[in-house]
Amino acid sequence: MQLHDEVVKALLGPSANRENAEKLPGPTLYNPGDPETEQKRWVEKILQHHTAREPKVSWQNFDATLLSKSHVEMSKMFCASLGEHPTAIEKKTLDDVDGAALFAMMIHCDCMHNKSVDPACARAATAARNLWAHEGPTQNLRLTEEQYEKCLRDCEQLLSDHLGLQANPDAQRALESITAIRDKDMTIATISKDEMAQIYDMLTEVPDLDDDVQQKAADLEY
Repeated sequence: MQLHDEVVKALLGPSANRENAEKLPGPTLYNPGDPETEQKRWVEKILQHHTAREPKVSWQNFDATLLSKSHVEMSKMFCASLGEHPTAIEKKTLDDVDGAALFAMMIHCDCMHNKSVDPACARAATAARNLWAHEGPTQNLRLTEEQYEKCLRDCEQLLSDHLGLQANPDAQRALESITAIRDKDMTIATISKDEMAQIYDMLTEVPDLDDDVQQKAADLEY
């Protein structure tokens, strides 16, 4: 990651890289009130790349001893809360963090601007995610046609325009899935508990159904 390369070289010299960087001394939970420490030098250098006027950092997100070695721990400084500190530092890869957290880094890290990410696209994708996650359930999981189309369009744009995602197989599979959804006439609606029970009974009684599918049916909760 470009951010990591810039910070490592600034603090350790032009020939340094995170593979040969030492683990930082001190506790895993960084305290912004601590006096000058090696951890503080890293935090302050990373925050120079945070574009928010007053960065709100969830200090419990990252393992401060790994800032010199892990670009994932650096990225967590740009993310919304990932939970309590012991839980957050167990998230070791970018796949472990919420999509909204990654969008936050795309929006707030200046190393990503005008190079691989358009912050406007990331903001639009964040809005789409929040609409589905927060507003959808309050509307019985139903969006208006306009909301539905805008969500798909904004996510498609981010996956299409982001230079790093254009070559990422997982991202392109996601794009193909969105396109497939777009091409189908789909209606998403809630069903009753009785209807769910009927589906459960049907699935568990099909004799030739794949064992794995039958087990998933048996595990359904409603």
